[in-house]
Amino acid sequence: MDSRVVYDSATQIDEDAIPQEQLHNRQSQHQYERAVVLRGYNYYRIVISFALLIIFYKVVNQKFVGLLEPRWFETIVMVYLTCNVASGFFVLVNDNEWVISDSSIAAFVLVDTFFLTALLLTSGGVESGLGYLLIFTVAFRGIMVRGQLSMLFAAIATVCGISVEYYLHNTGAVSGSQHYYEMAMLGVESFLSNIFSNMRQDWSMCGTNR
Repeated sequence: MDSRVVYDSATQIDEDAIPQEQLHNRQSQHQYERAVVLRGYNYYRIVISFALLIIFYKVVNQKFVGLLEPRWFETIVMVYLTCNVASGFFVLVNDNEWVISDSSIAAFVLVDTFFLTALLLTSGGVESGLGYLLIFTVAFRGIMVRGQLSMLFAAIATVCGISVEYYLHNTGAVSGSQHYYEMAMLGVESFLSNIFSNMRQDWSMCGTNR
C-alpha cells in the first residue's frame, strides 16, 4: 500500500514537472527568437546607414538624401552609423536577457526615430522617400514590443514626420499641401504595419501553444 502511494506521488511529481519544462523551453525559444530578430535588425540599420552614406558621396546629382542641408545630413548619418555599429557589436557579444527586454528595444526604437527624423528633415521631408524607413522601424516595434506601447511608438513616429513637414512648410523649404497628405498616409501605413505585426505574432503564439 505504501509503495503504491509513493509511486503515485512520484508519478504526480513527474506530471507536474512536464508542463514546467515545456514552459521553460518555450520561454528559451522565445528569447532566442527575439535575439535573432534584434541582431537582424541591427544588421539592417548598419546596411541602411552605409547605403545612405554611399548615395550621398557617390551618386552625382541625386535628389534622395541630404538635399536640403548636406552638411547636417553628413554629420547626422555619420553619427547614426557609428551608433549602429557600436550597438550591433554590443548586441552580438552580449547574451544578457536585459539586452532583448522591452526597455532595451524601446531605446533602440527611440534612437532610430530620432535619427531618421533628423535625416528626413535634412533631406527635404517626405518627398525624399526616407519616411518609408520609419515604417520599417514601426514594423520592427510591432514584432518586438506588443500592445499599447507599440502603438505609442507608431504615434511618435507619425507626429515626428508631420512636425518635419510643418517646419519645412513654415520655413518655405517646401510648398503646397500635398506633402501633408503624403505624410498622413505614411502615418496610416505605420499604424497598419504595427497592427499586422502584432496580429502575426499572436498567430504564431497560438500555433506554438497548440
